[in-house]
Amino acid sequence: MSGVGAEPIRVRQTLDVEGQIFAPAGRGAEPVRRPITVTGRFDFVEEPAPKGQASSEAKGQASSGQEPANSPAKSLVVRRYLDAVADLKIDGVATRSLLGPDARTVQVAMQGTAPSPHLADASLTRDEADLLDVPFDPLLLDGLRPAGNPVVGMAWKVGADIAAGLLAIDTIETGELAGEIAEITAGRGTLRISGTIEGAVDGVPTRLVVEAVGSVPVRGVDAAPLAADVDGRVDAQPDASAEPTESVAAGAGQTVVGDVATRWQFAGPHDQWTATIREHRQASHVAPGFELEARVSVSRRPGTGQPATQSEGAGAVAAGLGGAARPAGGGPGRIWYRDPAGRYDLVHDARWRLVEEGDAGSVFRLVDRGTLVGQCSITALPRVDPTAATTVAAVQRDVEAALGSQFGQFVEAAESVRDDGVRVIRVVSAGRAGDLPFRWIHHVITDPLGQRAAAAFMVEEPLAERFGGTDADLIAGLRCVSPAVVAGPTAGKPDDPADREARLPRETSLP
Repeated sequence: MSGVGAEPIRVRQTLDVEGQIFAPAGRGAEPVRRPITVTGRFDFVEEPAPKGQASSEAKGQASSGQEPANSPAKSLVVRRYLDAVADLKIDGVATRSLLGPDARTVQVAMQGTAPSPHLADASLTRDEADLLDVPFDPLLLDGLRPAGNPVVGMAWKVGADIAAGLLAIDTIETGELAGEIAEITAGRGTLRISGTIEGAVDGVPTRLVVEAVGSVPVRGVDAAPLAADVDGRVDAQPDASAEPTESVAAGAGQTVVGDVATRWQFAGPHDQWTATIREHRQASHVAPGFELEARVSVSRRPGTGQPATQSEGAGAVAAGLGGAARPAGGGPGRIWYRDPAGRYDLVHDARWRLVEEGDAGSVFRLVDRGTLVGQCSITALPRVDPTAATTVAAVQRDVEAALGSQFGQFVEAAESVRDDGVRVIRVVSAGRAGDLPFRWIHHVITDPLGQRAAAAFMVEEPLAERFGGTDADLIAGLRCVSPAVVAGPTAGKPDDPADREARLPRETSLP
């Protein structure tokens, strides 16, 4: 599947998008629509990861002895970006997304047929991860080629798993991509791919119409001059030195060129692809829907280029985040978030999506295969004397007061200390919001300097088992990074995100 061999490959890719994004405006109202354009360019050198190097996830699989055949450890490549930028304009308002100078060396692990870019010892921001999520990833281009020797007119179906990865969607419900070899000339074959796909991304339905053309390298094998045998038939005699100069369709994997019959086979990854993708995706709990036409071009050739010199990994300075240093830890499926006021860092599962942020705090939603499983609100708390730490009883009092009439009973409460010395108080309570049963999980963390943050999780009771210990995973990635100045009680003021009343998810709004 991967076109990556032992030698470095230079990849150049462009993305041009035009269309509209839309979001529900309320029951019975027409969706709010906004025009959008995106122009992106990418230039990088790709090569296999050094022997013995693997992502943190791959290392975990190897140590457990449960390493699947297509595991990240076996599919890991390294990309060194010379350029990665996208200019976005929504309703006339322009923004630019860049790959931070400390994130120019990216590992890409194949999770199934989905490329997963990540850093070796730190995490990408959400903007960086979205920037690198581009259709027609070069790791999947070889999957567009048919099996066997190419022949003009040959037709085939692209595997559904390859098609899903190629189009950057999760699943395909109906439809397929079909391929055909349109032409074979000296050293090149022209492949055409087209089809209509209906599938899903994060459980949200999407429909795509795809038209793509690829120019891929081929080379002649078993070439032979044509000669009449004793029966007057024309047979091919092997002559590997033949160099075809023009082509005419022939059978059995052969092309007749002058007086030579050539059987072709695909060669290395020196290819070029252009694709037009028209997509209609519905709005989700965390993102607007859209109707877009995307034009993608990608070329691969042997070469290294001259990647810019930059610092990398944990502790390096990230562009656009106020000189913040990326916290250590990461791997496929992890995202780094920095509070806009610089009060706390969070390395979290990519399924958590930011939906609100401001002085009062940040609100995330956990979406798993289209289901809104839970919500988390994080806020900074006043700094305290480390010797006068917050108690479990104090947190319980504040939680009960904040929930008011929604509070039912406490389910459990505990206190622990992380390896980095951060004290964590966890209080679980149950109650009702309207006619729905809810479970709230409140955390208060205090670091050795007395810096604190609170996180309040809200989960509908029927989803509590599915939510599982997701709160513990998120809290493990939360740390305070500067003295907090937000005033309020232990669990936050009633108007703060950490203690707002439970309510049904709002309809998605435009970003």
